[in-house]
Amino acid sequence: MDPVLLLRRAVHHTGAIVDAIDPAQLGAPTPCAGWTARDVVNHMVQGLTFSAAALEDGALSRAGGDGPDLIGDDPAGAYRAAGDAAVAAFARPGSLEKVCATPAGELPGTVWINFPTFDVYTHGWDLVRATGVDAPFPDEITAPILGFARDAFPPPDRRVEVLGMPEDVADGAPLIDQLVAFLGRRPDWKA
Repeated sequence: MDPVLLLRRAVHHTGAIVDAIDPAQLGAPTPCAGWTARDVVNHMVQGLTFSAAALEDGALSRAGGDGPDLIGDDPAGAYRAAGDAAVAAFARPGSLEKVCATPAGELPGTVWINFPTFDVYTHGWDLVRATGVDAPFPDEITAPILGFARDAFPPPDRRVEVLGMPEDVADGAPLIDQLVAFLGRRPDWKA
């Protein structure tokens, strides 16, 4: 699938989840240890905002999970705006050929685009598990993201602190279960 289309689909998929979250659920714990649903949405807005900025400025300056509050009293609106801006930035002619300074090193846009795609889609699952929002995770979106994750984060050498060691899943498990288990999350996680 075209990487910009995949990003667009992942952003919109997770956007529908964010839209469905009751504001009272924003304090719910998530599979991301120590993060609430609100923290996860804010993290995604940060990531999308800074990913777009990296393409425009050529450098990424991103705060960690405890960065500034970018969602205020409208998490869904902030997410939509950041997602639309990121998709537009990656869709601009020449953006995928640009080299950006990222936490993963200097990467061309063709590689960098996979990180926000992976991030928002995976955190969409975290939000579903935290809030009970009903959302399918289509294989046509999940498969390329799982492939990217396996290439980008092979255990144990290239794990970053937020990714755990892979969990076991049954042979033939749904692709979304394979993805989250590969990232160290338990597919059956409940708050």
